[in-house]
Amino acid sequence: MKTLREKIKAGQQLRIAAIQFEQTREDTFSVTDTLTEAKFDTEQLLHPMATAVFASYEKDKHEEDLRKYIAAANGRSIILYANVHCLAGDVMAKNPSWACRTEAGEDYVIYSTYKRQCINSPWRDSFLHDVSDMTAQNIQGIFLDGPSMPQQGCFCESCRALFEKTYGHPIGDATPAEMNEFKIKSNQRFLKDVGDAIRASGKDILLYNNCALPDSIVDCSLDDVYDYVDILGTEGGFNFYVNPNNISLWKGSRCAKYLEAKAYGKPTVLFCAGNHQPWARAMHTAAENELLYAYTIANGASIWYGIHGPIEQYNTPGGKAALKWNRFMAENEEWYTATKRVATSALVWSKPTYRHFPEAVAKTDFTSDVDGGGNTTYGSFQKEFYGLYDIMSRAHSQFTMIDEINLEKDDLSSYTQLVLPNLICLSDAHANILRNFVAQGGNLIFTGATGICDENGKVRDIPVLADLVGMKGKPEIKNFQDGCGYLTLHDKSFGADCNHDLLEGFIGTVLKAEYDADIIASINEPMAGRYSYYNEDLFPAIVTKTYGKGRVVYFAGNIGYSWNDFGPADLKHLFSNIAIAHDADAVTVEGAYESVEVLLREKGDAKLLHLVNYTGAMQRPIENIIPNTGIKVKVKKDKATSVKTLVGGRELPFVVSDGYVTFTADVSGAYEVVVIE
Repeated sequence: MKTLREKIKAGQQLRIAAIQFEQTREDTFSVTDTLTEAKFDTEQLLHPMATAVFASYEKDKHEEDLRKYIAAANGRSIILYANVHCLAGDVMAKNPSWACRTEAGEDYVIYSTYKRQCINSPWRDSFLHDVSDMTAQNIQGIFLDGPSMPQQGCFCESCRALFEKTYGHPIGDATPAEMNEFKIKSNQRFLKDVGDAIRASGKDILLYNNCALPDSIVDCSLDDVYDYVDILGTEGGFNFYVNPNNISLWKGSRCAKYLEAKAYGKPTVLFCAGNHQPWARAMHTAAENELLYAYTIANGASIWYGIHGPIEQYNTPGGKAALKWNRFMAENEEWYTATKRVATSALVWSKPTYRHFPEAVAKTDFTSDVDGGGNTTYGSFQKEFYGLYDIMSRAHSQFTMIDEINLEKDDLSSYTQLVLPNLICLSDAHANILRNFVAQGGNLIFTGATGICDENGKVRDIPVLADLVGMKGKPEIKNFQDGCGYLTLHDKSFGADCNHDLLEGFIGTVLKAEYDADIIASINEPMAGRYSYYNEDLFPAIVTKTYGKGRVVYFAGNIGYSWNDFGPADLKHLFSNIAIAHDADAVTVEGAYESVEVLLREKGDAKLLHLVNYTGAMQRPIENIIPNTGIKVKVKKDKATSVKTLVGGRELPFVVSDGYVTFTADVSGAYEVVVIE
């Protein structure tokens, strides 16, 4: 078999197994045959070192067993697991200086039973010695579960001393910016030291870690760790922690898209847990396990599939469903190697806005969930982002997720459209990049209070992109209670599928101004209450203007936030109609459920249309997938010799005309992929 480095160089989507739980000694050495039969090509190895789910390599205890296990791994690439975010209580009791401390001097407790160790403490020296021991094994990678610092920061003696040496004053007086920077620099220093210890072995051993989700902790983000790791991975497939019905259908896909956007040539992996969090020993339904695989591989990521209990979990309906798709990947490996996305639009995530106007933090193994609501002055960025992401997914738009760094580094001419969902903080430099994008013929949509602050959170009198839509003077901020505003649509060409002439209006913040632009829709002045008299005084709510060779559309309120929180179908249709009108027709579908995600990728001259079917009984966890048949598809491609489905194993009739390949496809379960050659 190929080495891990060779698989990555070829662009192969890895099939990584992870048994995240202590097995009996008999099971430990039989696991390798099970993984071989399931066609995993890589294993992230924890269970031979485990006590329950906790594992840390100790040479005296684990050296011989690991050597035997790795020798019997049937050629799989072995990545050794290393826990760098918590320690067992008895270990911490013997080494109290290793502990992360709150400002009051108390231990940070994780999973209710373990203690967080500090990566700046003397523990780091002990761990770096363990890394040197690990490299003596016949391994091809080391995975770090972490590192991360507590959300509130660490106040142990080591951190106190290092902070004061760095910043010249006590950590108790740290500004938020200083604390954030200190956490990031601490993680980077730790990752560099681990990498140096690996390189000292002279062996080709790859390093990667558990990066933060986009809307989670910020001290180990993809940008922060990029220079120190060989693979980018995040727990996009760890569900659910909280009420499953509050989790977006698109969470995993969103994380995979962001990973790919940030990869710049590095491989990506989505960590997917087969169990229904927070129950480690209870597996997801078969349908949810199938979806883990479907949205991961459809987005071009490698899959890390982990169970957090005994090996018998593979024999559950959920486990069997997952392994079925693992074998499917192996049997069709050529179509999961060296593919790339086809995205004509990009939805922009704003790290400065997230930092300066914090709202919610996702619950993960490393973080507590925090719901800060929406910023009442300038509206909600996160809810606007989630709402527009949902609308664009349901409209089957071919879009990806990028951020400001992508604006700087990417060739934006590959996109026909950029969408800015209430990016409150936007720098002058990034605004100029966007102006140039539109001037060169791109289409730009932005909403709400986009650009009303600079990248440091300083308020401007006039939003930085005001000139693109001819905004006249300083806008007045209006606040709409729920149900107290209505949209009047002036350009009826965007009203397809809307149910009313008077549409539901935005909630929360709306900017009132005059424009030298075409008015698509107006909104009434805020009503005193939802049952009060309708105020007939109107001001512009959606405007559009030509700028250079391109076009700009501005929504003066948070249409995505309004959809996210209340779900007015009219607002969904209105935004879809406006966005799709300016989007390139890379692929169009008719007859597909909104809950079927359509993802187009390409490999050489071939196009791959991935259909991920989340359609269930209107609840999560999904137990039974509802088939979607008779989906009429048009893919932009001027020639084709065959159109075939990989899951269904069918050759499909097709027509090539006017630069498009047209065919009809079905998705009978969670996933189908159509290959157009």
